[in-house]
Formats: sequence, structure tokens, C-alpha cells
Amino acid sequence: MDFSTLWTETFSTLEKVIIALAIGVIVAGAMLIYNRRVTGKIVRRLIAEDALTPGTAKTLAELGLRRGAASALRDPDGGMRRCVRVILADGTEAEGRLKSADLADARFYVPEEEKYAAEVRYEAKNTAWPVLIVAIIAAAVVAYLCIKYIPQLLELKLFE
Repeated sequence: MDFSTLWTETFSTLEKVIIALAIGVIVAGAMLIYNRRVTGKIVRRLIAEDALTPGTAKTLAELGLRRGAASALRDPDGGMRRCVRVILADGTEAEGRLKSADLADARFYVPEEEKYAAEVRYEAKNTAWPVLIVAIIAAAVVAYLCIKYIPQLLELKLFE
């Protein structure tokens, strides 16, 4: 088999596209679960502690979390900073990228107007690791069925 035929044969390319889509679904599912379960823990704790104003903002120590839990808050354009506000040790609200040292003494809160969106975005309900395993199995089955039956459907020549 010539190497160039791997990219020109119809069914070979179709198989690669389907496998790539299945892998993409699996990776997206893993990222979703990680984002909600691990990264979203700080949001859920802030809401549970009623840290909804700058006056009720909490530090990581008060929330019982380690500094690594707030690593998602470093990037000002990240999803977490849309719903969690950071007040630095000097009392100013954080603007721009933060350093690890800034997060140690910072206080965090979820503004009242962002509370519902934060609850929905970071709820941990139905995001257990067994759900990911079921999604992996489902993606593999769907990919197999697509690889097996799409070429047969294309050979029916329905479009002539």
C-alpha cells in the first residue's frame, strides 16, 4: 500500500474522521467532568458559604481549599473569572492575570447577579466518572456502527 493512498481512499478517510470525532467527544466529556468536579469546587463552596458580595468574600483557607483549587482564576479571560470576582490583599478587585502569590491572600466571591449562571455552569450533578466511562463506551459503539454502515449506505447510490 502506498502511503499517499491513506489520505485519498474514501473509506480510509471516512474512518479517520469518525475516529477523530469519537476521540473529540471523549476528550470533551473528560474536560467537562474535570471542569465541573474539580475546578467548580471553589464556586460551589462560595455559593454554599453565601459569599455573594465583596464584604462576605472568603479566602481559600476559609473555604477549606488549597491554593491549587484557584488556579483557574489566574486567567482574566477564563470562564471562572466571569462568575467569580477576586479581591486582592490590598482591597482592590483583580484586573488582568494573577500570580500564585496573589491567590494565597486573595478573597473570592460570586456576585449575586452571576449566582444562577455559576450554579448551572459548575454544578456537579450527573458528572461522575462512571458517566464518562458510559460516554466512552457509547462513543466507541457509535463510531464502530458508523464505520461499518456508512460505506454501505453510500454504495446504495441514492443520489443518482
